[in-house]
This record gives sequence, C-alpha cells and structure tokens, in this order.
Amino acid sequence: MIEAGLFLSGAVLMAFELTASRILSPYLGSSIFVWTAIIGVIMTALSLGYYFGGKLADRKLNVRVLSRVVFLAGVSVFLCFLSYRFVLGEIARIFYDTRISATLASIVLFSLPSFLFGVVTPYATRLKIDKLSGSASVIGRLYAISTLGSIFGTFLTGYFLLGYLGTGKILVVLSSTMIVVSLLLDFRHFFKVWKILAVFFLFLVGVVINGKRPPNIVLEKDSSYQKIFVYDSFERGTKRPIRLLRTSILAQSGRYLDGDDLLFDYIKQLSLISYFLPNARKALFIGGGGYSLPSYMVEKNPQLEADVVEIDPEVSKIASEFFGADNPRLHTFNTDGRSFINRMTGKSYDIIVLDAYKDELVMPFELITREAVQKYYELLNENGVLAINLISAFTGEKSMILETQYNTLKIFFPQVLVFKPTNVSEYVFQNAVIFAFKTNVDIDNPSNPSPNDLLSKVWEFSPGNKDFIFTDDFAPVERLVLSGF
Repeated sequence: MIEAGLFLSGAVLMAFELTASRILSPYLGSSIFVWTAIIGVIMTALSLGYYFGGKLADRKLNVRVLSRVVFLAGVSVFLCFLSYRFVLGEIARIFYDTRISATLASIVLFSLPSFLFGVVTPYATRLKIDKLSGSASVIGRLYAISTLGSIFGTFLTGYFLLGYLGTGKILVVLSSTMIVVSLLLDFRHFFKVWKILAVFFLFLVGVVINGKRPPNIVLEKDSSYQKIFVYDSFERGTKRPIRLLRTSILAQSGRYLDGDDLLFDYIKQLSLISYFLPNARKALFIGGGGYSLPSYMVEKNPQLEADVVEIDPEVSKIASEFFGADNPRLHTFNTDGRSFINRMTGKSYDIIVLDAYKDELVMPFELITREAVQKYYELLNENGVLAINLISAFTGEKSMILETQYNTLKIFFPQVLVFKPTNVSEYVFQNAVIFAFKTNVDIDNPSNPSPNDLLSKVWEFSPGNKDFIFTDDFAPVERLVLSGF
C-alpha cells in the first residue's frame, strides 16, 4: 500500500502544482513572474518537507504517522480550496507588483500542502527499508514510483482535469484522494473523532462557499488554457447593460446588450483601420476574445472576410454563444498566433489586427518581435495595414514597451502612427493603439468620411532610445511592463 500511496501522492502533487497557476491567473495573471513564484515557493516547501520527513522518520517510525501526514496534506489542499478567493482578492488589492503578490499568494496558499507532500516521500521510504542490505534499490524503486505518479498526474491534469473540471472541483478531488490514501494506509486507526469532525466541517464549509455565486455571473468555466468568466453588468456613467468576458484580472472583451456599437475606447480606436482601408476584403485578427471588433467590422463591411486566430476553442464557442460572433464571414482558427503566421504561405491580407494577451499587461513576446513583425509585413498586401493594441504608458519609464515596439515596427514599415484612445495621464499604463502602414498615407482620407474624434487622438511619439528592439532571442516584455513600479 505504501507504493500505491507514493504513486498517488506524486500524482496529486503535480496536479496541485499545475492547478496552482489556474488559481492565481484570474487575480494575478499568468506571466512568467506568476509561474516563477509558484514553482519557487513549492520547490522550497518541498525541500523543507523532505528534510523534516527524514528527521521525523528517524525519531518515530510508524505507518500511523504516515497516514496522519497524508491526511493533513489532504486537509491542507481543501483549506486552499476554501480560502483562495478571499486570499487572492485581498493580496491583489493591496500589492500591485506581480512579483510580490504572486510570491506572497503562493506562500499563503501552496506552501503548507507542498511541505506536507514533501514529508511523505522520505518517511514512506524509511518505512520500507527494514534492513540496510538492499536499501539503495528500495530507495530507487520508491522514488521511481513517486516520479511515475508525478508524470501521471501531469498528463492527467494537463490533458483532462483542467479541461473538464473547474479549479474548485479539482482541489476537492485532490483533497479527497489524499484522505482516501490516508484511510487505506491505516484503516484500523483512521476513524478517529477528530478526523471525522474535520472532514465533516470542511465539507459543510465547502458546500456553503461553493453554493455562493454572484447573481451577475452568466458563465464560469475552466478550459485547457484558462479560467473563463462571462458576466453582465452596467456601464459606468450611462448605466447601459453590458456583457463582459474575463480570463484574468480585468475584462478582455465586452459588448452592449442594447445595441451593436463598440464598448471599449481602444476597440473604437482600432476600428479606425476601416477608415484607412474602407474597401478591405481580407482581414486577420490575432486574438479573438469576444470577437467584438471582428464582428463589428464584417457587419459594417459586407465584402470583408475575417480570419480570427484564437488559441482557446472554448473562448471561440463562448464568443459565438454569448457575444453574437456567428457571422459566416468570420473564420476561426484555434491555434497559437505565431504558429499560424509561421505556417501561412500563399495567402495575403489587407488588414492584420494584433490584440492577444496572456494577462492584462503582457502580450506574448513571440507576437511582437522583429521576426514576427517581418511575417506580418510579408502577409500584408501592397497597401496593407497592421494594427496593434499595446498596453503601455506614453511618456516616462513606463513607456519603454511602446518605445521598443515602435522601433521594431519601423524596421519594416515606413509609416507608424500611435494613438492615445483615453484621456488618462500619459504616464500610466493604458491602451496604446498603433497603426503601421506598408506605404505612406495621408491621415485625412478624402474618399472616406473622416472620424475626426478618433483621428484627433493621434500622439506625436518620438522614442528616446531608437536602437532597442524586440527579437525572438531577447524580448524582456515582463521587465519592461514592470519598469517604474
């Protein structure tokens, strides 16, 4: 039974570690800083658990102790399930720097379960070594079993659990698995009053918490890539009813429920691309979300065909079901954006729109490097336009990402225009909309009625450092986003 316990403990540990990223992402994003915090904290806690487990085995060696440790590991996972929403909500509110918030959240939520998982392996191994002879082979076999369990848990979670169960359900399954393992390890002494009361109490609290769902939540779902929320609200100021799509901290897409006009200022600014190319026939959108801009543009331009690259098929389904993205001239490709443009040969577009984010502030670096920009340039027709929604400041330390992106675009595109859609201070992070033209254009198009309110938001941008660009080899997007904090 110890071998089976080690296998399942290894599987639960890896499932817990993978699920940890899904727990943090709706509140803190899924940047490299979040992953670094998760892995660093869990590995530190495991190391301490390994050390303590060896010491404990030397002092008191009994299968009953192992059963209790496994039971406590299961309970600690369930405590994570009960507390993570409150803990993350408070940490995200108090600490803005992702490096601090992700590290602190990982310590509070994941260190105790990881520590207890670490205790299990050396303690169980010591139990199996009943004599010095052959101990090395016993240790090797048990660690191999534990590692095989970790491999099994990795594939099970990545390929199945995250795609079919919600985060909360996964934590409950993992917790229950460890409690069952504890029962099987020491069946005769498992049914203690304190254990039964603990399980019963946690079960009741879990039912109460899981039953509380905000009334405006239309959909809460885990896909293979992220946790997805769809919820209804009202626009601040106008009080018009709106529907929002959120996969991380802030809403990524939205629409009015009482009209077909565009909701977000930056999307309205991106729609300016129809002014520059009113007769466009082929468009490529990298990043779908709620498909608000692709849907709007194909509705306004009856001759436009749009390819939408959205990595998450669940997001595409939700866009169709909840955001009205069901126009037959919208063609969805559920794949990675960079892989799509790398494979694309013999096809060209009048318009390419880049609006893909892995969390609120960080665009996947591989989509904005020199090599990627060259691909966009080659895919565009002679008079084609590339539009990018970039999160950056316009001035000061926090504008470095806009500065670097501008430099990268200027390598290929002779004319690059930057627009500031909102009236917030140019020193803070916000949406910067960039248009890159293959041929120089007059911003005033006499053949198309001028949207003066949008054109007036052009920003006279001049980078301070004109040499720094993004490349596949070096694109420190996270560092530049956090510069100035």
